[in-house]
Amino acid sequence: LEMSIDIYAKQIKWIKTEDDLKQFRERANNNARLIITGTGDTPPAQQPPPGAQCFVTGHHANDPLPAVDHIPDTNPEGNPLLTPEEEQLLIQFYAGKIPSLIGPTAEIGRLRKDVKVPATANLLFRRFFLSNSVMIHDPKVLMVAAAFLASKVEDATVDIRYLEEGTKVMKAPVTQPEIIKRELDLLSGVNFELMCLHPYKTVLAYTEDLRTYLKSERGRHLATLTNTGNDDNDNDTNHAATTTEEGGNSAQHSISGGDLLPIHDAARRLVDDVCVSDIPLLYTPGQIGLAALMVANDELLTQDVNKDKVIPRIDFWGYLRSRFDNFSEEEITHLVNKTDDLTKKLKELRLGKYGCGNHGLENMERLKAAHKKLKKCRLWGEKEEKKKKKKKRKREEDSVAKAE
Repeated sequence: LEMSIDIYAKQIKWIKTEDDLKQFRERANNNARLIITGTGDTPPAQQPPPGAQCFVTGHHANDPLPAVDHIPDTNPEGNPLLTPEEEQLLIQFYAGKIPSLIGPTAEIGRLRKDVKVPATANLLFRRFFLSNSVMIHDPKVLMVAAAFLASKVEDATVDIRYLEEGTKVMKAPVTQPEIIKRELDLLSGVNFELMCLHPYKTVLAYTEDLRTYLKSERGRHLATLTNTGNDDNDNDTNHAATTTEEGGNSAQHSISGGDLLPIHDAARRLVDDVCVSDIPLLYTPGQIGLAALMVANDELLTQDVNKDKVIPRIDFWGYLRSRFDNFSEEEITHLVNKTDDLTKKLKELRLGKYGCGNHGLENMERLKAAHKKLKKCRLWGEKEEKKKKKKKRKREEDSVAKAE
């Protein structure tokens, strides 16, 4: 029990509000601007390469930004720096690539792992960039490092060579040394807190509980088996929670596991979108799992493609109040309001909101503009390599001069 409480406590530390996420990202962006332009009397070119930081949790959580009169908008060369919104667009893009790199739909066969691996990779990736900027750390390499670390966290370790091969297939090559180096940055950037819990098991747990509870005396009135078609001829035979026996009497029709399967499967597909978005940073897996089932049930009942199918109509609000009647009215009201708010957010994921990497990137012009802007202001990549070569050449020249 103590271990379970400790695991939950570590997870809950990363659950924030939307305002919190905005403030963290603005701080990371401002911090990157100060690093790129230099602070105090130290010219930017002479600064040591900055390491990853984590001010969301840990002992640096309340460290203030350096006191400055003005946050710069351009780097020393005069190129504009990325805004927090542009950074999030890039993070959204790379998060959406994680399932193609590792997970059930990975392009390389040996990288096809359980859904919890890409879910963990996304959560580690997003946690990292709450405290760090893409102008300082390459998001492409961090994405691959997150996939590698997630495979180890979830006891599904993959050979790093296949990750390198996977990036080549995706036409975004990342080398093994880069992955290993950035994995260490990733660990620092999440404060070495690697525990990640996901809604997949919650969806299954709620489905199993509904299967038994809806058959009980207290729960059987909370669901009806309804044909979603609108044909008037079917109205009298709509399986409306009753079946007719030989004697003409009505008997309650029990909900079976098979009846709940379409809702379960639709909820899991919705969770696939959740796990490449900011939602796991805003709500607990239990809240997400329940809300996903509610949205899935509602959508199945309203979609034309299901008009000839029999779909259970479940009173989830009644289920909450009946199943958790040991809670106070205040606690139940809070839970209902929280879940209602979450269901609205889940319905907006397909619009690309809340950073969902599976949707919302149809406007490639904005993404290309942000990427082009990043190339001119980043501290990593070709610019970083040129600096290293220049320093190495200078050292060699100095050594030759001394020898002479």
